[in-house]
Amino acid sequence: MNKLGLGFFSGMRFAEKVFLGSLSLAISTILLDQNINNPLLGIMVISWFFVPKPKGYLRSGISDNWVLTCWAFYAVYIIGMSYTENISSGLSQLETKLGLVIFPFLISSYGRWNWEKRNFLLFVLGVSLLMLALISLGSAWHQSYKVSGSIMELMSEFFVYNKLVRFVNIQPLYMSLFVIFFLVGLQLIMIREWNDWGSRKRMLALGLDLFLIAFLLLLSSRTSVVTYFIWAVLRTLVLVYQKKQLKESLVMLTVEGMLALILLTQLNVNKTRFSEALDPDSDFQTDQYAGRSLRLEKWKCAMEVWRKEPIIGVGTGDENATLLECFKSKNIEEAIRFGYNSHNQYLSTLTQVGIIGLFALLALVLFPLWKGYKERDLMIFAVGMVFLLCMGSETMLSRRIGVLFCSLVLSIWFVAPVMGSSGRSKGT
Repeated sequence: MNKLGLGFFSGMRFAEKVFLGSLSLAISTILLDQNINNPLLGIMVISWFFVPKPKGYLRSGISDNWVLTCWAFYAVYIIGMSYTENISSGLSQLETKLGLVIFPFLISSYGRWNWEKRNFLLFVLGVSLLMLALISLGSAWHQSYKVSGSIMELMSEFFVYNKLVRFVNIQPLYMSLFVIFFLVGLQLIMIREWNDWGSRKRMLALGLDLFLIAFLLLLSSRTSVVTYFIWAVLRTLVLVYQKKQLKESLVMLTVEGMLALILLTQLNVNKTRFSEALDPDSDFQTDQYAGRSLRLEKWKCAMEVWRKEPIIGVGTGDENATLLECFKSKNIEEAIRFGYNSHNQYLSTLTQVGIIGLFALLALVLFPLWKGYKERDLMIFAVGMVFLLCMGSETMLSRRIGVLFCSLVLSIWFVAPVMGSSGRSKGT
């Protein structure tokens, strides 16, 4: 166990081992079907009741700032149920967001977190992401196996965002979100431990890092790619400021930039997606399937709906119905056909529960940035930044995966300071 870095398990009671084991498996299967993930979440919740807890755990769990922030956000949506016209849709929203009530409290009241346990959970997540990436690339290769053409032609046809995730049935943005989260954690561990590692361990970590960066670029989630490179620049600036590993950090940023240049300009689908996103003259077509211009139309409709009830919104369950009316008035065919939402968490919250709800959401989003800055913990700050930016292009907290990422994965890093075995802060 010690050789695998799992020595901390040896001193635990059985219930605590079950709690951490089911938690790690639940995190590693969040991206998979809920029929796989839900039983693991259930085991985690049940085992929590039998885990030895520190004195005053209820008070400390309830009074934790992150827990209170999550509960305040959920409470606004409960209030929104009092004036919604679509009760069933509203109840579905509350059910989806229920994790914001349960998991932050469980994580906070556990009270026995340390650096080794967090690293273990990050390692398990990394293994699951690596397996999903290999399965996705393998399925893409299988599709291209009997097709003739050059390597770049085959990659342009099959190794692209929609076909990569078809087999595993995961939306590219959410896959990218978890990849970025793991990359941030891996890179900070590399920065901290680099001088203590041998050449074999360095090459293994660097190879995994570059492989997942390449996979992230192939997924071509535009918001995620931009978010990652904002992080990469921030990481480099911090290292330059701290005068740590200057040569390595600049070389790494250069390699990442070259990799992005190749995969985003030489693959036609990726090139088209990013060109359309950056083209200010891109015209919207009413039968358009996706893209920046269609997204802008959704946002315009969301703002029109919000103006009707700016303070309290239209109600927890009425976003889609009111947006559909706007889509019909503008004859946006694809949005009508698929019943799109606003495709932006800030606008979605603003539409449903108004300015009051937006303040609650901003508290939820800005808390990690404040905590990371206050504790000088770059991991918390960086993941908070990823969370902040990705919600600008997706209604993350209206989907189960987004809620679990916020309430379960982020809680492990936000609830308490990241401490080493010696008790001193390990934040970079």
